[in-house]
Amino acid sequence: MSEKEIIDKIFARFEEFINSNDLMLVNIEELKVVWAVRDGKTLKGFLRIGKKHIPFYASFNEKTELTLWIPSIGHIFYPEKAIENFIEEVESEKNE
Repeated sequence: MSEKEIIDKIFARFEEFINSNDLMLVNIEELKVVWAVRDGKTLKGFLRIGKKHIPFYASFNEKTELTLWIPSIGHIFYPEKAIENFIEEVESEKNE
């Protein structure tokens, strides 16, 4: 799978990705993407956590690793393996 295909799959299911990953332990409530715009390997927008709307910034590096930045929470780094695992899960759901 090409880098572009990986990025497309993650950004298309970004809300599901950040809520499915055990690295995100911000809140019991799921994070909701309220608004987002993509620019190449970067996604910027707003998340709803509880009743608050908080800006976020997500960007892929050259190794297809993702960094999510949420002000007042900080950076959350998703290694390539976490991204691969999510894509494998998505693909296996399609085959069921």
